[in-house]
Amino acid sequence: CADYYRSLAAQRDDLAYDIDGIVYKVNSFALQDQLGFVARAPRWAIARKFPAQEESTILLDVEFQVGRTGAITPVARLEPVFVGGVTVSNATLHNQDEISRLDIAIGDRVIVRRAGDVIPQIVRRAGETQSTSRAIIFPESCPQCGSELVRIDGEAVVRCSGGLYCPAQRKELIKHFASRRAMDIDGLGDKLIEQLVDMDLISDPADLYLLTLQQLSEIERMGEKSAQNLLDALVNSRETTFARFLYALGIREVGEVAASALANHFESLEALQEAREVDFIEIKGVKGIGEKTAGELVDKIKLSEPPKNQALVSWLMGLRVGRINAKLAEQIINILPSYSALRDAGIKDIQSSKKSLIEGVGPVVAQHIVTFFRQAHNLEVLDKLFNQANINWPRNRQPNDSQGPSQPLSAQTWVLTGTLTSMSRNDAKQQLQSFGARVAGSVSAKTACVVAGESPGSKLKKAQDLGVHIMDEAEFCAMLERYSGN
Repeated sequence: CADYYRSLAAQRDDLAYDIDGIVYKVNSFALQDQLGFVARAPRWAIARKFPAQEESTILLDVEFQVGRTGAITPVARLEPVFVGGVTVSNATLHNQDEISRLDIAIGDRVIVRRAGDVIPQIVRRAGETQSTSRAIIFPESCPQCGSELVRIDGEAVVRCSGGLYCPAQRKELIKHFASRRAMDIDGLGDKLIEQLVDMDLISDPADLYLLTLQQLSEIERMGEKSAQNLLDALVNSRETTFARFLYALGIREVGEVAASALANHFESLEALQEAREVDFIEIKGVKGIGEKTAGELVDKIKLSEPPKNQALVSWLMGLRVGRINAKLAEQIINILPSYSALRDAGIKDIQSSKKSLIEGVGPVVAQHIVTFFRQAHNLEVLDKLFNQANINWPRNRQPNDSQGPSQPLSAQTWVLTGTLTSMSRNDAKQQLQSFGARVAGSVSAKTACVVAGESPGSKLKKAQDLGVHIMDEAEFCAMLERYSGN
């Protein structure tokens, strides 16, 4: 088999047709019947691929494309080369890390292959970088809309932050904005949104509310009655809630739960727009100092003599703890400025830590939110949504009004199980969230209450085993009416 594989591989380029490998088969029908199949593959046969064919060519340029989710993808423009039966002139470079790994520049000769004999791929540089080659510079702003580009720690992908404005993301953002759990615009389906964008009738979510009966009636297969129904649905959707509106904006990583938590915490869009990372995350200790180093330092401080006519920074460095250098020592003194403060400090006072101030909103989500509201283009669309589209929601309390009524279910975790007859599970979830509750998908000892509808599942039994309070639908509806003041 191995000899035949090598022989056929040597003939591959001279064949009148393309092949990408060979298949080894058991040479006996009786044994084939005995071995049988696994799912769709026979046990009596196995494929062996040839190595991908490689050719060299010149990297002419690199262009940066913006995907429908805002991801920035570098695409190599190549001097056309025939590889594996196909002329290749483009190849994806995936991301910034891949460019660094390949260590290539514009003007270099590179080796190209088709991964799996399908996808063009740059494998490596052929030879040394030429003196005439130009470095590949990743853009600092979106090639489509000019918005700030963001790369989260630990992720390879760089994304555009101009979600409400960026043309490349327009269709997907408007589809999300109009969806049932967002602005819930009845009759505005994906296909119609694509038609509206393609016809240049809308360029952002606010444009939906500026459509006229005449414009809609001229769309293919859209009669006057259907057009009027859509306009009525748009009018109805103007009255929404702060949480729904936040979710509709499509801020990366902000789902329904996070949107509800943000709405409950900030209570106004103005307050959220002005927020910075420190308003979402409590940062303690010194960045770069972990639990082990902090513990060792605390022990050394307690066992050492107090400093005598010596600067605290020098004294700390003299303790010779782990990787604490002058810079880290200065940062420690900034938060613990006296010997008594150092002596009384515990591990948690020195160890670097971050605590979320809003449930479901961690450092990554906080960064996405702050970056979103920092973009001028996004703010322009928001202004248009309020001043031209007239989006609004009830504002029962003023931001930071300590005299306002507290939410009755604040800090409580509730669970829904079974079928509710008077409302959908999603409506029940939103009602609970509007009164400050967190709605979880599983029962634990920390669960405040389980609402059990018809045909409840295993969550009911677990609640009974844990002694969690259980409420039927009638009690639940009565509680909602009581809290609503109806």
